[in-house]
Amino acid sequence: MQFIKKNSGYVDNILFLKWDRFSRNVAEAYITIRDLKKMGVEPQSIEQPLDFEIPESKIMLAIYLAAPEVDNDRRALNVFHGMRRGKKEGRWLGSCLKGYINTRDENNRPVIAHEGGIKEELVKSAFNEFAGGMYNIEELRKKLNKQGLKCERNSFWLLLRNKGYIGKVFVPAFKDEPAFWVEGLHKPLIDEETFYNVQDILEGRKKNLPNKFQTVRDEFPLRGYLTCPLCKRTLTASASKGRAGGKFFYYHCSNGCKECKKAMVLNEGIETYLSKYNAEPQLITLFGTILKQELKQNNSIGRKEIEAIAKSVVKLK
Repeated sequence: MQFIKKNSGYVDNILFLKWDRFSRNVAEAYITIRDLKKMGVEPQSIEQPLDFEIPESKIMLAIYLAAPEVDNDRRALNVFHGMRRGKKEGRWLGSCLKGYINTRDENNRPVIAHEGGIKEELVKSAFNEFAGGMYNIEELRKKLNKQGLKCERNSFWLLLRNKGYIGKVFVPAFKDEPAFWVEGLHKPLIDEETFYNVQDILEGRKKNLPNKFQTVRDEFPLRGYLTCPLCKRTLTASASKGRAGGKFFYYHCSNGCKECKKAMVLNEGIETYLSKYNAEPQLITLFGTILKQELKQNNSIGRKEIEAIAKSVVKLK
């Protein structure tokens, strides 16, 4: 079309084998024929020639154009219903989930199976570590990205929401039939308890996520534990880029004080200090048991306080 517009009067005809090679959309075909005729060009089929000077040829043109469009629609409908039927049977159709691979079963039908490699382990880590509450969602995504799980922010959120990892298959809504999940034929990658713990965290029903400035990062293990010698506030941490490239990590005051220490120096200092102390395995086990009891008691006290405040709010209303 661009060539014809730039070279007026140069083209007389456009030839093609059959009318279904010209178009499989009736409306677009008529618009294109009209535009070509305005530019003095006649489209013509080699095997299905038409004389546009004869009015009755318009009937044959309509048949030639409508038949392939109907055929296309019928094929698309058959594919759609076939895929829907397959999903209802529990088959995961289309590209596989991260941590799975596309393969075929003993009847040569498409299925997905565990990948058995690094991606499978990283997906498991994503659910387990997020459920454990050590990382917020963005820090966990960045950490796993470095290890090889390439995932954008929105994709990672959807990954943690996808019931396909507990062996389900989603059947979308169609006409009066609502959308629903069915038991899939593929094996789950994540157990249901872990999966639903993650959902509780994402939906705010379970608050075991760390504070933004107390999340664990390999570069800042002491963040949240150091205090500013000037204002006595807790030190935060951040990274800065050098002029020659690369990143440098520092602990600094969030209150605007000029207190700033290299993270590597402080981290190594603490490691050197801790290396002086050794404990028997039995003492470590005992210490861990005492810590768990203390945490459990503190959590129960916190819950009681929250319940008492909630009752007071209701009473005041």
